[in-house]
Amino acid sequence: MVALVAAIPVCASAPQPAFTLADYEHLRNATTLDAPGKSPFHIKVEFQLFDLDGKPTTAGTVEEWWAPDVGARVVITSPSLNTTEPAPDGAPEQPASRDSGLIHQLLDQFIHPFSELRESKYLKLKDIKFKQATRKFGQASLNCIAVILSPDTPYPSTYCLDPGTENLRVESDAGTFSLTHNRVGVFRNSTVALDTVLSYAGRTSIEGHVVALHAIEAAAVGIAPGSGVPPVDPAQLAAGKKGGENPHYPAIAREQHISGSVVLAIIIGKDGKVRSLAPISSPDPSLTKAAMDGVRTWIYEPHLQNGAPVEFHSTVTVNFNLSP
Repeated sequence: MVALVAAIPVCASAPQPAFTLADYEHLRNATTLDAPGKSPFHIKVEFQLFDLDGKPTTAGTVEEWWAPDVGARVVITSPSLNTTEPAPDGAPEQPASRDSGLIHQLLDQFIHPFSELRESKYLKLKDIKFKQATRKFGQASLNCIAVILSPDTPYPSTYCLDPGTENLRVESDAGTFSLTHNRVGVFRNSTVALDTVLSYAGRTSIEGHVVALHAIEAAAVGIAPGSGVPPVDPAQLAAGKKGGENPHYPAIAREQHISGSVVLAIIIGKDGKVRSLAPISSPDPSLTKAAMDGVRTWIYEPHLQNGAPVEFHSTVTVNFNLSP
């Protein structure tokens, strides 16, 4: 059973006041299920994966049990991928894969969709700017906010909401990534997506539907306190990079005017090194290889949980731009 109110309809357009960092923080807190002070929960999502041509492949489920001071336990079940995180003692290490990367992205969007500034200690908040505009999506007019972290942000994240509400409907980076929440509900005063479609390069990559979301006791997470899977913020990941080679733009791709974004699923080890990576989306095989060769050398500040380094999954986008 899904402990949610009825889906929220699209509202009529209305003038919107200037958007501020305080407004962003409010939206983040209102839509994040695992924010500090939130209560333990269990979420189960049915997903359908698609190949690079947008054709359906594998279906399955992903579940998360979460509690403050305990962390999260994540279980993925499908014909091609069956994993538990954190992995049981003695279990073999799992490599990064396109399917795993997309499933983790999908789950993150249900639990903490406004993640860009979730670890703002790494950012110069005075550099953050917001640009607001009304956009049409079919018959719906949505209030869209572009989050520009710095003047040279290549693809600012844009979030589009039902006007006058906290209902996130569309997210995109103006490069390759886009996300649509087709249904939205409420759980414990938090706005949460119920049906989500994640696309790359205009093709559907994964769809997800919440089939269960309910309160639990902390003990139901089933792991020792402080040992759960840590949430990963893309802004923290970018700021935490401290070494490695920049991907080299292949000469043949530049000569043929091939450009675009390569998205990689990565696993960062406890030592901050890239343990494993796999392509999620790419405009060209030569750019894929160049991106992987570069990112493979990257070193990050170790991701800490309760003061101890932990392994974590995330994604990296490498932009190959022909302009100077």
